[in-house]
Amino acid sequence: MRLEELGLTQDDAQERVVKIAARELVAGWSHRDDGKPGYNPGLKASLDKQIIERLEDAVGALTEEVLSRGSATDYLGGLTIQATNGWGEKTGEELTFRELLVRRVDGYMREKLDSLGRDIAECRRQGRSFSAETTRAEYAVKAQITGEVKAAMDAALVDAHGSISGQIADAVRASLDDILAKLRK
Repeated sequence: MRLEELGLTQDDAQERVVKIAARELVAGWSHRDDGKPGYNPGLKASLDKQIIERLEDAVGALTEEVLSRGSATDYLGGLTIQATNGWGEKTGEELTFRELLVRRVDGYMREKLDSLGRDIAECRRQGRSFSAETTRAEYAVKAQITGEVKAAMDAALVDAHGSISGQIADAVRASLDDILAKLRK
């Protein structure tokens, strides 16, 4: 039977074979040494190792390029970033890395949280309702102040306890001395 009789061209058949082979390789399935299909972790591990080596080489080359230009700070200082749509076309304004970082941090600190410090995504993951009561920055400041106030109150309580305990001990001693003096008479 010929490909044309099946309604396929040679390109269609090659594309289908490549897709199936790629899917099986990624999943770790292939023909074993005995010719039967089955799971072959060695082949997948070998492919994973080759991919990691290529990525490490690419990252190493990029690192060398960055370092050859000066410090990473210099490189990032001059780096500009612009958002793109799904087709890679530039949209929005062009930002330096520093501007982007400042905007992201600002957005993160202004994000709404509930009274327990959870954002809306975390509440949804936990299947809980969300009620925006504060921002992340306000929550952090409140937690810091609460911690400092608690530490100060604990220290004051320890001091007061020590002072009161000493005064009570002195009063008890004085009372016992008076009672002992009356008993001796």
